Amino acid sequence: SNLTLVHRGRQTFFPLDAMEVQWATITMLFITGFTGPSFWTETRIAIPAFMHSFKFDAGGALQGSDAIDFTSGSVPLRACFLAGGVLGCFSNYVRYIYDAALPYLVAKEQQPAHVRAKVPGTGIKSLFFQYMLIHFYFAVAMLSYKTISMLVTDEHRKNVALRVFAVCLTLTFGDIMNRILVMRVGHHPLPKIPQNLVIVMFYTFACMEDTGLQKGFEPKILGILWYFPVSWLIAMNYFSFVIETIRHMSLVLDIHPFKIKSQVSSGSKTE
Repeated sequence: SNLTLVHRGRQTFFPLDAMEVQWATITMLFITGFTGPSFWTETRIAIPAFMHSFKFDAGGALQGSDAIDFTSGSVPLRACFLAGGVLGCFSNYVRYIYDAALPYLVAKEQQPAHVRAKVPGTGIKSLFFQYMLIHFYFAVAMLSYKTISMLVTDEHRKNVALRVFAVCLTLTFGDIMNRILVMRVGHHPLPKIPQNLVIVMFYTFACMEDTGLQKGFEPKILGILWYFPVSWLIAMNYFSFVIETIRHMSLVLDIHPFKIKSQVSSGSKTE
């Protein structure tokens, strides 16, 4: 949706979008607080016979009960919500790809004014690079999850690694979206590869090493504590960009980031 803002001049949202998914997640967590996680795994839904041969494990990334397996003739309730979320995301993905590219599929005189003016971040080459950046993030996220979930054998270490990974991934995606918005507002170019994405790749590689893939290599120093400095590094990088951007915008606009100036004009006071 942020790319539609960059290339069309206004941000597009669909009836079922990120906000609706967030509220669905909040509702599910609220229900889980009363019923326990077993409600979603033990409540099973029968499925039509023509779907019994289907199994989705994201290329091996989803193991055991995490995979969506229709071969038994029924699926847990959680799989229904997961399948609906995946289909909804894919549907919106196709529509956003089309919406962001639409200014370049029409005659030049029909393009938005900022696209015709070649504002930084616009143009078919820039759009392609932004597509590639977001898809690269997705590929890194899937590879990292698959690596950690399959290769970290100790259950406790795996759980800690995945929790820290979720924090790292969330802040990394937020950082990419922030930079896209700053590019639109402040004409600040996107980096070729955002620093946080590099850190996530390093984190995945470190988790691979932590499993003892190299013969005789079994790091024990600091136990699992080394996971956390990686997330702190990503958080510091994320917030440093946010704070620095706010500082620069405040200086350019001559405003305080947390205050609204009072101005007396023609005997009236406005805030």
